[in-house]
Amino acid sequence: MVYPVTDADFERGSMVDQGEGKLLERSGMEWFWDHYCPDHAMRSDPLACPIKAESLENLPPALITLASHDPLYDEGLAYALRLQDASVPVQVQIAPDLIHGYTGLVGVSDRCAEEVDCIQSILRKMIHLQ
Repeated sequence: MVYPVTDADFERGSMVDQGEGKLLERSGMEWFWDHYCPDHAMRSDPLACPIKAESLENLPPALITLASHDPLYDEGLAYALRLQDASVPVQVQIAPDLIHGYTGLVGVSDRCAEEVDCIQSILRKMIHLQ
């Protein structure tokens, strides 16, 4: 999962601290959620917000990739911790210097391309292709 969206909580630290002036903003996430799940009552349903599931046991192994300058950083980390607590094998890859959307910037940034190469390498190992 690359900078996953698992919750409609706009008050997490990174959503507040990193939610303005970057490629993805808090207001943009609110807009996306208003279109994805306009019924706010449904946002407590795990089908809309997987982090709200009572149990995450028996899910497949996961790779969670996060960018430290992303409003979704804390949400992704919280989901990874929930998976870990449910004994789901999970690996977290953090790009400490990148923003949300870096996977789409590989053609203009060597650093972004380097991080995507790293993700590919991790995935190959996870599915035993290396």
